[in-house]
Amino acid sequence: MKNLHLGRVLLLLASFIFLISCCNKDLAVENFFTKNSPVKNQSIYFVIKKDFIETAPDELTQIAQSTGTGASVLSTKTHSNIITAGHVCYGIISAMSNHTTYTLYDFNGRETNAKIVGLDLESDLCLLKIQRESKPIRISGTKLSSGDKVFYAGYPLGIYMPGSLHHFQGYYSGTDPASFSMFSLPAAPGSSGSPIVNKSGDLISVVSAVTADFDNLTIGASLERIGPFLAEYNH
Repeated sequence: MKNLHLGRVLLLLASFIFLISCCNKDLAVENFFTKNSPVKNQSIYFVIKKDFIETAPDELTQIAQSTGTGASVLSTKTHSNIITAGHVCYGIISAMSNHTTYTLYDFNGRETNAKIVGLDLESDLCLLKIQRESKPIRISGTKLSSGDKVFYAGYPLGIYMPGSLHHFQGYYSGTDPASFSMFSLPAAPGSSGSPIVNKSGDLISVVSAVTADFDNLTIGASLERIGPFLAEYNH
């Protein structure tokens, strides 16, 4: 009886292993191709915004500094466009300041100045232009289903150094009637503007906010908002 019992256990184990190897091929293939983040390091930028007020004629004093993340969505021989969150580009302090500057750093540490070419505060989207070529990410043409794996890369807490980029992964939850999507992704100040992509590396959202009581629920504009925004300003 003991040998018979052992034989049944071995048979069940063999069947279980067969089922995994036979019937989870799609899962195995997906895991193989997504073992590394699909976000390309060279597409991501660290954004520093500085606000100034005029304290004397022809004299500016810095009153605030904040950071965020952006991603290239267009590159030509003369310029590139970098998408980020609207509040990375403009806020209450910016409204009170006399002058605001935007400095971007790429993955390798190269510094370049930028200017706003598109702003949609309702969708919390901003487009910055730099006078340099870049490596843009593609915009997704397909919708996600709840539970699909997603990725983002950025500089939470403003932690940046050349040759480094922080990568994260999570899942898509869904999109509300106002066209804002929610994801199970960790985020913090400085993550704002980070591109959220699907497993193919295509843009599906931009990090906008995180819930106050649980910093693993992240919100961003969906493609229904990003599409018209880029159609108007991304040229």
